[in-house]
Amino acid sequence: MPRPRLVERLEARRDRPQTLVSAPAGYGKTTLVSNWLEACDCPNAWLSLDEDDNDLVEFPTYLLAAVETMFPDAVAETRSLLSAAGDGDARR
Repeated sequence: MPRPRLVERLEARRDRPQTLVSAPAGYGKTTLVSNWLEACDCPNAWLSLDEDDNDLVEFPTYLLAAVETMFPDAVAETRSLLSAAGDGDARR
């Protein structure tokens, strides 16, 4: 189902560095954001989480991997710090 009003709200706030879309399951978050990103020429990174993604090393590893898809050189220092703090393998 197209949601032009919500897409307009996302587009109007495009200058912000990060956008979080939060709602209960089944409300169309994935469809809304994927449709908006397809039409948008802005850089973006996608991270999907579930209830098992609550490890303090695993979560930032996934987050860095998502950011790295658009900005490959942006996370080297953070990945190094994460690796030192975690189990030694921050790239899974």
